[in-house]
Amino acid sequence: MKLTVVFLSLILTACARAEGSILDTSKFESQSSFNQEFEQDQSLLPRVEPASLEPVFNYVAALNLALVGELSQLRASADPNCGCLKIADRLFSLFPHASLIGGSYELTRIWLEKDEINKKIFKVEIKRSDITKIDKQTAAKELWSASTITNDFIVEKRGQVWLLIDTL
Repeated sequence: MKLTVVFLSLILTACARAEGSILDTSKFESQSSFNQEFEQDQSLLPRVEPASLEPVFNYVAALNLALVGELSQLRASADPNCGCLKIADRLFSLFPHASLIGGSYELTRIWLEKDEINKKIFKVEIKRSDITKIDKQTAAKELWSASTITNDFIVEKRGQVWLLIDTL
C-alpha cells in the first residue's frame, strides 16, 4: 500500500513536469520525500525471512494486551519454557490486588545478531511508557517510570512455524 502511494506520487510528479502542467507538484514531492524516509526507516529491519520476525512482533503485541489483564496471548506468544513469560506470572499475581493504568510497549528497533537456517538471534529494543499501578484496596498509586529494554530474542523454526524460545 505504502509502496503504491510512493509510486503513484512519483508518476504524477513526473507526468506533470513532462507535460508542462501548472499542477503544483510540491505536494507530491513532499509526500514522496516522507515516504522515502519511511521506506529507509523500514530498511532497518533485518533482511531475513519475514516469518522469523513474527514471534518478536507477536510478543510485543501480547505484552500490551497483558497490561489490561489478557495474559493468554502472552503465554501463547512463546515456548512455554521461555524466560520471557515470567512477566505473565508476575502480572497474574498482581491483578487480584492492583490495576494498571496507561502503559504500552513499543518495538523500536531490531538487529540481527546471529543468522542460521532454523535459528535466529535478534537484539530487540522495546520502549515501555509510564504505567501507574493502583492498589485495589487502598487506592495507593505507584508510578513505574518509562524505560527502554534491550534483550536478545532467540527464535527457532519448528516445522513450518517460527517460535520465540528464549530471551537473554
